Amino acid sequence: MRSVVIVIALLAFCWQVQAASNPTPMSIKGKGNKPKTIKVAVLCFDPYCPGHGNKRTHEVFGWYDPQKSIETYINDLKTASGGWARYKVVSFYYINYYPYFEDGFRYDPDEYVEAWKNRPATTMHKGMTDYKKLLCDKSYDYNNPKSIAERVKSGEIDEVFSFSSPGSMDGGGEAAMAGPNPFFVNGGVFKIPETGRNVVLMGFNYEREVGCMLEDFCHRTEAIMSRVYKAKDMFYPTLPADNNWEKFRMIDKVDAGNAACGFCHYAPNSAHDYDWGNTTKVYSTCDDWLYNWPNLKGAVTKRLVDNTEWGGGDTRLHHIWWLSHIPRTAGVNPDGKQNNWWKYICDFNSYPESR
Repeated sequence: MRSVVIVIALLAFCWQVQAASNPTPMSIKGKGNKPKTIKVAVLCFDPYCPGHGNKRTHEVFGWYDPQKSIETYINDLKTASGGWARYKVVSFYYINYYPYFEDGFRYDPDEYVEAWKNRPATTMHKGMTDYKKLLCDKSYDYNNPKSIAERVKSGEIDEVFSFSSPGSMDGGGEAAMAGPNPFFVNGGVFKIPETGRNVVLMGFNYEREVGCMLEDFCHRTEAIMSRVYKAKDMFYPTLPADNNWEKFRMIDKVDAGNAACGFCHYAPNSAHDYDWGNTTKVYSTCDDWLYNWPNLKGAVTKRLVDNTEWGGGDTRLHHIWWLSHIPRTAGVNPDGKQNNWWKYICDFNSYPESR
């Protein structure tokens, strides 16, 4: 009988050790933290090219299928946010022309193909895409019967994904903002009061893969969180790390031995931009953010990490890893900020510190 008791005790101890070594990532469960549906209109400028077998532009060049890229991107954000950020495409417009620049120029589909193929002998058109026309002008068929701006104002649309070929539109950057009081989120800032509220326009390029789309989102995240915490530098951590955002994005290069999760261009151990494949091991508190937030335990959670944690240098895998560490729990932090930072990133209009 005594041997049975000893075996049971040993099994219980093993289960406790296993549970301790396999902690549960932070959850979105809790009051006031239900998943957010973000309604999206996709403006996909991917015209047929009559002189090239009437193929769509992305097919002519063998670039990525926009629809498949968007599906993957949306799923990646849902996964990384622990199920909180639920992007839903409510309108997908395949647009068979390119948008106008502010000077009235726009590419003919075949003209664009030849211009892109003949670079650098042919210079791509320089200038700014007319974003007010993009969102408001009824000469664009997708703006009928209600324009994108009108649909944003009414609440039918929360965000816009603009998809196009490289060089066919310009000025929006990776993530632009339009509205009555727009601010910088790593792209154009367009005062367009017709939208009734601020709206982000993600600027995607079907020449690039999903990792680059996530990079756009990561930079938007950095811009918004730096606004929320009034960071000294929008895109790089600074010392002293006197707030949660600075602590979260700290890297070994800035504060040796005290890295946390890094930021878009830098993993915790990166020596320079895009150095996600760095094999150097450094101490990091990244687990503290994934498992213990908002009750961080600090230095006792440090462990050695390297590129094997975030995909060995793969762009998309690093960005998913980084975004999965973004705080997402319920409630308000002692610093007065939401414990769920995804609320600021995706639902910025609802909170005074991110408006």
